[in-house]
Amino acid sequence: MIERGAAALVVAPPGRLRTGWRALLLATPQISEAWEVTATLSVQSEVVALDPDIVLVDADAFGETTWTLLDQIRERWPVCRNIVLVCSAQKRQEALGTGVDAVLVKGFRAAELSAVVDRLLSPWPGDERQVAKDT
Repeated sequence: MIERGAAALVVAPPGRLRTGWRALLLATPQISEAWEVTATLSVQSEVVALDPDIVLVDADAFGETTWTLLDQIRERWPVCRNIVLVCSAQKRQEALGTGVDAVLVKGFRAAELSAVVDRLLSPWPGDERQVAKDT
């Protein structure tokens, strides 16, 4: 597991859901800081100094552009894990087919998010992303 507190980025429209997801991440023992951004990473001034370990993306808010957004995230932070939030089991299956690290259906329990964060931040044998973050 990452020794220092991990950082998270929530990419979602402003509002109570985004604020709530950020609060849930901060309540997770592994997360020490969390930021919120509104939409795409084309707003480079907002994200230029950030180095998140986990990015949580509201797929429903961005529709088909979600996958382009995730590509931008992977390009900008190649060692970062990603969690995609969707509204249904069908959308979950679609998201899993895109190679995301984790998918949660909205309405998830806080314990589910904590377990996903723990799993994503735990090093795997030969995990290049963990080695890159530690160096």
